Formats: sequence, C-alpha cells, structure tokens
Amino acid sequence: MVAANTVLINLIFLSAFILDAYAFSTEGVVGYSIGSKDIKLLKDVIKNSFILSASTGFLISLLYFFGKNQFIAMMTDLPNIQTISLSYSYWVVIIPVISSFCYQLDGIFVGASQTKELRNAMIISVCIYILSALYLINNLGNLGLWISFSIFLIARALTLFVYLGRIYKRI
Repeated sequence: MVAANTVLINLIFLSAFILDAYAFSTEGVVGYSIGSKDIKLLKDVIKNSFILSASTGFLISLLYFFGKNQFIAMMTDLPNIQTISLSYSYWVVIIPVISSFCYQLDGIFVGASQTKELRNAMIISVCIYILSALYLINNLGNLGLWISFSIFLIARALTLFVYLGRIYKRI
C-alpha cells in the first residue's frame, strides 16, 4: 500500500509543479497591481490565472485519465503494486483540478503579502484535515487517506477564498 501511494503521490507532485508555475507567475503581477493601485489589472490577473490554472488542471486530469494505466505500469514492475495503484488511481485524476484552485489562491496571497491570512487559512485547513483523517482513515483505511487529502485541498481553497476580499480592500 505504501509503494502504491508513493507512485500516486509522485504523479500528484508532478501536477503540483506544473500548476504552481501559474501561481509563481501570478505573484509578481499581483504585487505590481497592488503597488500601482490598479484594481482592473488585479481583477484581470486573478480571473485569468484561475482560468489558466483550472484549465491546465483539467488537462492534466484528462492526461492522467487516459494514460493512468501506462503511467503506473511504467513506474513499477511489481504486479501487486500496479493493481493497488490502479484501484486508487482515480484520485490522481481528481486532485489536479481540485488543487489548481488552492495553488492559485496561495500565489495570489503571496503576491499580495497577505501572510497573516495565509497562516490562518493553513491552520484551519490543517485542523480540518487532521479531524477528517482521524475519522476517515479509521473507517475507510487508505481510501480515507485520499479523501482526507482532497478535503484538505478543498478547505485550503475555501479558507483562502474567504480572505480574498481583503486583497481588494488594499487598493
């Protein structure tokens, strides 16, 4: 189970690196728009970065959906790891779309230098993750781990979204 989870989490890390590129590029433009007090630029950057990130997350999910059997077969030679990996591989398909939102919001908040909000959102998200993981892993095993991770990503996006209005107030 650990080996299968390792294969799957590495595929998720690969998508995270790709999706985080949009967050990195957004940071500078968000900082520039706040510094120059350009609300139109800020709104355009936030809207366009979400469109790009979400559509890239969707494309990555499609790539994983159509190529998941080949990816997992390439990553390992052991048949039982392939079987376990394939049974949980739908999480690799779902997570890039979910995670694209929290990565983008993170980049927006870093660019806006809203570290207090980042910290508070992460504390809330981690608490939600721990509570859900304790319950779900005990009841669902490895499936509960993947559900908890997805809940964490959703909580991260939602908690940052709640604070998003504070960035607009800075201009």
